[in-house]
Amino acid sequence: MCDNAGLNSNFIIPQLNTKIEKEPHGISVSSGQIEASSELKIYDHMRSKWWAIKLATDAAVTILRVD
Repeated sequence: MCDNAGLNSNFIIPQLNTKIEKEPHGISVSSGQIEASSELKIYDHMRSKWWAIKLATDAAVTILRVD
């Protein structure tokens, strides 16, 4: 997501990983800064997003396997 927004993911992801241990944080795509999830108004559960991406990937792989 960082790369698609034109941000340097090699710089932002390690910072996000250190901050997320204390409190949920996210990346503001418009400013490129790491902010608290409450300030960004992100209220989704990370686990549900993880499952959605996993299941979408599984569906895509299954479709690609069908010849």
